[in-house]
Amino acid sequence: MSLNPMKVVPPLDPGFISAALSNRAYRRLVSNDPTARAVEIALVRPDGAVFRHALGLLGQVHPEAQARAIYETIGVCFGHAIAHNAEFYDLSHVPILGRVTSGEGGDIILERARAALAADFPALAERISFHTPDENNKRHGQAVAAASLPALANQS
Repeated sequence: MSLNPMKVVPPLDPGFISAALSNRAYRRLVSNDPTARAVEIALVRPDGAVFRHALGLLGQVHPEAQARAIYETIGVCFGHAIAHNAEFYDLSHVPILGRVTSGEGGDIILERARAALAADFPALAERISFHTPDENNKRHGQAVAAASLPALANQS
């Protein structure tokens, strides 16, 4: 998608892309294609920095490859999050919950999480077991996680 260049460029961020100009260009581009949808993902890093990845227009590009890349990214980040948590907790059994882990996307997430653990944390990878409930129960992941929390003594 080509944008009209901004006539006034912000000096501290010359690479800034105007949402207004982007939306205008998108509307021009898809005015004759009702199935096209612009997609962008954003990940906020712990330091507040935002990583953005524009996927372009679904319906006009290869959405399967881009969707796979998203799931792979989630999987690698998940593997490293498990390793980080293992620094504080004695992990061996990790329940895999939530709708995002359903279907082929979930399989990709777990595959990449296992690969990340095996490559960067091999001893941990040997001791970690993923446990995945059936598809119906995955959709209730947050409630299952809350129900599995241990009771705290002296709650007051």
